[in-house]
Amino acid sequence: MTWIRNNNRNWKEKIVVESTGKSFINNLLNAIWYVNTCSVEKMKGRVIYPPKELEEFFSRSDPLSYKNARSSFDYNYLNHYANLIFGYLNAPWIENSQFTWLYSIVEKFTKCLNEYSTYLNVQNIKTSKNHQLEIPVRSLDNSISIKIYDGIHFFSNF
Repeated sequence: MTWIRNNNRNWKEKIVVESTGKSFINNLLNAIWYVNTCSVEKMKGRVIYPPKELEEFFSRSDPLSYKNARSSFDYNYLNHYANLIFGYLNAPWIENSQFTWLYSIVEKFTKCLNEYSTYLNVQNIKTSKNHQLEIPVRSLDNSISIKIYDGIHFFSNF
């Protein structure tokens, strides 16, 4: 809410703040925190960039402080958050003049989440297909490597 106030914008009616505003902020932050579980840098490494306006909210989570384990990162959950946030783009309040600055941020973040969800789904399909192959994806020659532990050489895959 402070972020919205800092942009000189606010919901005018208390009822709207307590219902729509609160749920929007909660869903937006939950999506950001969920992306934080995989590290926003992984997204950027795949040339998927969240809006710069939201960068201040990334990399703030501390998974060690969570009381309960977070669910594993999954494209279905990411898609769920993208759809939740996308729903706000059709909400009447976001078309009000005080929120026109927010529309493009929410739209870009939603596209970013959808794009990353699609990427993860494609990778999941590729991995599943590779697991079903009868022959390995890599040849034995490509798999041989040398591991060094305390100066002693071990040859893996021999």
